[in-house]
Amino acid sequence: MWKWVKRSGLPILMILLSGCATASPHALTARTETHGDIYRLVDWSSAFRIREEVIAPSHRLSDLPVTYTVSDLTPQAILLTIGPAYGMPTHGWNPGLYAIDAQTGRVLASVPVSLAWSVNSAAVGPDSVIYATTGASRRLAPRIQVFNWVRHSHDILWEVPRRQRLLSPITDVAVVGHMAYWTANLATPQGVVSRLYRGNLETGRVAVLWESYPKITGLMCFTMTSTPTGLWLSIGNLNSSNEPISALWFWSLTQERVTERVALWHAPTLLYGATPEGAVFSANVYGPASAHAESPPYPVYLANVKTHQLDQLTSPVQPGDQVTVDGSTVAVSGLGLSSELVNVATFRAATVSVPFSLVGGGWLVEHKAHELLWVPLTSP
Repeated sequence: MWKWVKRSGLPILMILLSGCATASPHALTARTETHGDIYRLVDWSSAFRIREEVIAPSHRLSDLPVTYTVSDLTPQAILLTIGPAYGMPTHGWNPGLYAIDAQTGRVLASVPVSLAWSVNSAAVGPDSVIYATTGASRRLAPRIQVFNWVRHSHDILWEVPRRQRLLSPITDVAVVGHMAYWTANLATPQGVVSRLYRGNLETGRVAVLWESYPKITGLMCFTMTSTPTGLWLSIGNLNSSNEPISALWFWSLTQERVTERVALWHAPTLLYGATPEGAVFSANVYGPASAHAESPPYPVYLANVKTHQLDQLTSPVQPGDQVTVDGSTVAVSGLGLSSELVNVATFRAATVSVPFSLVGGGWLVEHKAHELLWVPLTSP
């Protein structure tokens, strides 16, 4: 059986929010904070020992609309986001979010979402669904909402303050225990500010864990992914293109500081997750002087902090959100008629004879047009 452990560190300023945070006098500088080791690149994409994986599903959810996606996987729950059907069969499912009990397949919670809102990111906690939305009208401020199915409460955890504007939708909401985390790049009267937030799901208090004004520091956080012990952040430096000073930062939640920095030429805009070995991402890892791989599609890489090297896990593919990570396993979908599981600890791989497979929470999930199947994951 696979042993699944989700893994995802910065001395920074903590600010409790009451609507809007002020500029931090301690915003980190590019020169002192982005530098890290330049890892050696190793291409493992053609060296894996591959076998074929046969799925015998132990759980099944049928009659789903074609607009459904899997937003999160935990040992206890599968979170589905169902979009508007626009005339296609709905089979009784309304637009919104559904937390499915992973053991029984029953619906733990459903959160209706009106057509005035779009769900950009969602995660499931021990007893709640957390999701980021943007409105169809500029009068509807983007927000983070929480539905707790035990207390039957529905609350706004955070929304974009007045006179501020979100530069791009929030796509990286994550939950660790009873804390939610997300990043946001905002246009404010003081200029563009890049922030990492934490929201306490029990008290409703929100804090800014880190912030940077790119016009001053050059630093902007593009996205993040969580692990049980910390967060991997994709940090870009907008002031330089001649040094590899964009970086992956690991922020330890226990030490409240950066404990790992991986120097990259270009900050990843796609962080898929993290194994115990490091962050899994897609990006151009070559410098400006190289003519190789300067435009997408890019391979999937592992920033292996144990070996201090970049492990190339695939040939150039364009999987988008079709890469998932759990423990030491990476699932890559969108490869035609099959998908692939890669164990980055053993460097073994398995081909799964379905186009879209996902991993998470100890489950291997098969995503079909109207059906979801899942089974406990076994190692290649």
